[in-house]
Amino acid sequence: QALVMIDGFDEVAEEQCEAVSAWIDQAVRDYGQTTTFILTTRPAGYERYSGEQPFTAVAVKEFNAKQRNKFLHQWYQCQVKNDRLASDTEGVAEEASREANDLIEQIERRKELTKMADNPLLLCMMATYHRGNPARNLPLARPRLYQGFCQMLLEDRPLSKKIPMALPADESKAVLQGVALEMVQQDRIALSLEAMHELVEKNLNRCVELTTDSAVASRDFVEQIEDVSELFVRKQASDEYEFAHRSFQEYLAAVEVKRQQNEGLLLDLKAEWQDTAVLYAAQANPTQ
Repeated sequence: QALVMIDGFDEVAEEQCEAVSAWIDQAVRDYGQTTTFILTTRPAGYERYSGEQPFTAVAVKEFNAKQRNKFLHQWYQCQVKNDRLASDTEGVAEEASREANDLIEQIERRKELTKMADNPLLLCMMATYHRGNPARNLPLARPRLYQGFCQMLLEDRPLSKKIPMALPADESKAVLQGVALEMVQQDRIALSLEAMHELVEKNLNRCVELTTDSAVASRDFVEQIEDVSELFVRKQASDEYEFAHRSFQEYLAAVEVKRQQNEGLLLDLKAEWQDTAVLYAAQANPTQ
């Protein structure tokens, strides 16, 4: 029995999804009797698959500590190999193990990092940040860490994939800050599709003076933040949107409070959102 993996259907341009779906569908018809096909995609990309051949849908679960550590060791093994010539294999395993163990030690020392590291996306971001930092240290100040993550997701990732974004990274972040703060004020971690579009539209209009193109549609913005940057996640069961991790929502809300210079907003938040106040305090000089 042969195995064929078709990776990243969500990265197919929307106008090409039907043709690519038909191509995959034909391949399954031609070879499905002797071949197992695996198609990987983010949830939103799966919805664009229009082939007739059914796939059994499964989702990536959160990592436990053992899976997290195994991923990091294998990830670093791959990175170290890629940085060397094919013939230069001496010490690869030792270097990869040293780098992975250093990151694992940092994660296990800090409760907030341990909570984030069970998310495969966030764990990969931590590893990328760690690998790209000459000192191999994750910032002790959480705002700096989240700032680095937002830079990677809103700018570096689209650039590496050569995907033009509806807005530049700083303007996208400004919109997300407004969305995050209003959700925190509403004590919400998820919004319906319609409510999210309305909130994004409101903040696009607020940021219009910052943008070079005031005609950005909320639908296009939300889809790119979900499909490319992955800062939004759609919950399939309820068809609601939420931030990829609650800590992103808390961080972006804190940045927006600082931008508005209105820390009084924090006094009205429920106790469940105290991390927003903590993240604000880490960036500003709080007086109350």
